[in-house]
Amino acid sequence: MSREKTISARQARDLLGKEMIFQASHPIGEEIIRRFAATIGDWNPLYWDAGFAGKSPYGGITAPPTLLFELTYDLQTAIGEDGLYGGFRKWLGCDVNLQRAGNDYEMIQPVVPGDIISFRRRVVDVQEKKGKKGRFAFLLSEVRYTNQRGEVLGIDRETLALPLNED
Repeated sequence: MSREKTISARQARDLLGKEMIFQASHPIGEEIIRRFAATIGDWNPLYWDAGFAGKSPYGGITAPPTLLFELTYDLQTAIGEDGLYGGFRKWLGCDVNLQRAGNDYEMIQPVVPGDIISFRRRVVDVQEKKGKKGRFAFLLSEVRYTNQRGEVLGIDRETLALPLNED
């Protein structure tokens, strides 16, 4: 059994303002939009029927709103043997266990075929809390998604829980 990987409270506080920027190398295509819609069981014709979608206010096929927020994990790097994707470790600059503790999604405009997605992830707050399983640092990060024209598509305010060691 592997030991839990922790960080100190000071290391956690030093993460405030830490930022990472990523840009996808390929545009979103209709195939990805349809595959995602099928996976979540959403048969809205805006995602499937070009004729119907063309008559909508969007003027064409759009992606289900939550597609945008699932891209973060697919765009950066493969999942490691421990189930975490390496992008978090690279961003944080340390090897620590972490868990997603909450997300608040703000959808601003739809993703459309041809969009090349970029995002900027930044730690905007760090709070220390003690619970039944020990002390944790809760990082509030803001992930801002934009397209190739710099238009904001959505914002994810994500809370991550990192176990703190006894320093």
